[in-house]
Amino acid sequence: MFDFIYFLMLFFLYLDNIGFFFLLDFFFSFCLFLFSLVFYFLMKLLSNDRISWLLSIMLSLISFNFFFCWSMINFIVFFELSSMMVIIMALIFGIQVEKINSFYYFFFYNLISFLPFFFLMIYFMKSMIILNLIFLNFFMDYFYMFFSLLVFFVKFPLFFFHFWLPKIHVEASTFSSMLLASLLLKFGVFGLYRFLFLLKYNFFLVFFYIFFFGLIISLLICLSQSDLKSQIAYSSVSHMSVVFFNLIIFSSIMEKYSFLVTLGHAFSSCLSFWLVGEIFYSCQSRLVMEVNSFFLSNNKFSFLFTLMLMLLGSFPFSLSYFTEFYMIYIFSKNFFFMWFFIWFFFFDLFFVKFLMTLIYFGKKYKKVNSMMYMNLSLLIFWSYNFFFYL
Repeated sequence: MFDFIYFLMLFFLYLDNIGFFFLLDFFFSFCLFLFSLVFYFLMKLLSNDRISWLLSIMLSLISFNFFFCWSMINFIVFFELSSMMVIIMALIFGIQVEKINSFYYFFFYNLISFLPFFFLMIYFMKSMIILNLIFLNFFMDYFYMFFSLLVFFVKFPLFFFHFWLPKIHVEASTFSSMLLASLLLKFGVFGLYRFLFLLKYNFFLVFFYIFFFGLIISLLICLSQSDLKSQIAYSSVSHMSVVFFNLIIFSSIMEKYSFLVTLGHAFSSCLSFWLVGEIFYSCQSRLVMEVNSFFLSNNKFSFLFTLMLMLLGSFPFSLSYFTEFYMIYIFSKNFFFMWFFIWFFFFDLFFVKFLMTLIYFGKKYKKVNSMMYMNLSLLIFWSYNFFFYL
C-alpha cells in the first residue's frame, strides 16, 4: 500500500516537473486529498460520535472530487458543498445561541461573493461552449477577474473578508474547528491556485498593499483577544495571507513554498484547536488569563502547547520557517517591502511570546512592562535570523 502511494507521488511530481499544463497541479491535489484521508482516520480515533465520522467520510469524498476536477460544473458544485459542510457543523455542533449569528455572517459573505462568480462562470460556459477551466484566461478582463477571485478571498480567508471565521470558530465545537481550519480553508487556497492565471501582473501591487496591511492588522487584533480560539483564528488569517503572497509572486518556486506553508498550517491549526478544546474540557474556560493553573499542573500538556506555539510562530525548522525567510530574500531588493515583512515576522514572534507569558504566569503578570516582551521577541528574532544564515 505504501509503495503504491509512493509511486503515485513520484508520478505526479514527475508530471509537475516536466511542465504539462493540464497536469500541473496533480501533485498538489494528491497531497491535499491524502491529508483529508489522514484527517478522517485521525477523527475516527479521537471521536466516538457517528455524526463526526459521517461528516469526515463526506468531506473525504468531496475533497477527492474537488481536488481532481477540471470541469467548471464539478468545480462549482464541490466548492459549494464544502460551504454546506461549514454550515452543518456550525448549526449541529454549536452549543450557544450565538451560532445563528455566526451562520448569518458566513452565509451572507459566501452568498455575496459566490453569486458574481457563479453567473460569470455560467456566462462563459454559455458563450464559449467550453467547460474547462484552463481556457478562461483568454476571455477575462479586470472586472471579471476581480469578481471571479472574490469567492476565493472569502474562503481563503484574507483580511477584510475574514469576519465570519472567528465567529464560526468561537461558536463551533472542537471537531468542527479542527475540520474547518485544517481542511475546509484549503478549498479556498486550492481554488485560488487553480484560478491564479486570471490575476494579471499589473494588478499585483493593488492586492499586495491591501492585504499586507490587513496581515499586520490581523496580528495586532490577535494580540488584543482574550479567547484562545479567537486568537488562533486571527493567527490563521495572518498565516493564510502569507500563502496568498507566495502565490501572487508569480514564481514556480514560491508556489511550491506556498504548498509547504499550507500543509504546515493545516497540521499546526488542527493541533492548536485540539489543544484548546482539551483546555476548555478541563477548565471550562478559554480565557487566556484563567487557564494558567491547568498548565502548572500538567507538564506534558504544557510542553505540547509550547511546541504548538512554536509551530505557529514559524520557529526553525517548521514548514513555514524557510518560506518566510525566502520571501525576505525575494523582496530584499525592495527596501519598503522587505521591512514590511520583517515587521510581520517580529509581530508574529511577539504574539507567541506574549501568549506564552500570559498563559504560564497568569493574572499577576498582566501589568508587566510591555518592553520586556518587545526585547525578548527582538532577541528571539535576531537569533532566528542568524540561525537561518548559518
